[in-house]
Amino acid sequence: MNLEGKLGVALAAPDRQAHGIRDLEVADEAFANAFRAHFAGSSVLADRDKVRAATILRNSLKRGAERQLDAIIEMGRALMRAETVFTKQEWNHLLEGGPKLLGLPKNTASMYRAIARDIDAGRLPRALCPESFSTAYVLTTYEEDRLEAAKDRGLLRPTVTRREVEEFKRLPIEEVRVGGVPAAMKYEEGTPDPVRLRGEEQQLARRERKLLDELSRVQQRLSAVRETLGTISGVRQTRQKAAVISA
Repeated sequence: MNLEGKLGVALAAPDRQAHGIRDLEVADEAFANAFRAHFAGSSVLADRDKVRAATILRNSLKRGAERQLDAIIEMGRALMRAETVFTKQEWNHLLEGGPKLLGLPKNTASMYRAIARDIDAGRLPRALCPESFSTAYVLTTYEEDRLEAAKDRGLLRPTVTRREVEEFKRLPIEEVRVGGVPAAMKYEEGTPDPVRLRGEEQQLARRERKLLDELSRVQQRLSAVRETLGTISGVRQTRQKAAVISA
């Protein structure tokens, strides 16, 4: 049975809690793929309880991040509403008050405002908005061509990392769009996509570290076993010599 099947079986029976039966937890495809890659070669993938526990944890954290992002969007909208009342100079002076007046540093307030602005304008779809507000803010700084290419390439998703969006931002604009055609289309025709390759590189590097750690443990144990065997062999040879002499 594949991991998705195991996830389905593992999550089929809801827990009973103090307030009744908890809603079923569902593992999304992105989590299932990442979980499989992260624990590749280990016994964890075959352990239904561990798979289920990890899924429940991920979903709990995801719901918390979504609530946090919604709160940030609302704060950004409040900032935009207040901004319309002040002159530009007055507004900047108000933001300079930072934590003392607003409870937010000026830079953070500007980030919240930019995220709310782009979401309300439809430029950054709420369903695809990264869970991390700092990552979402980086997307608000994209040019239109770069943002459209990011959508085409699948970079607009809740689980995208800040490293991914910053790396994509550093790509020359001619690599993002070639002749007015999204770079994603070019990559689909056979040219390697550096963003996706970097993601695969990270997964392989994690797996490599695990394998090297396991190899190190095996080598240490092998060395200890050989040392013990050598000691045992030496003792036997000493005893045999002693027996010959005594005879």
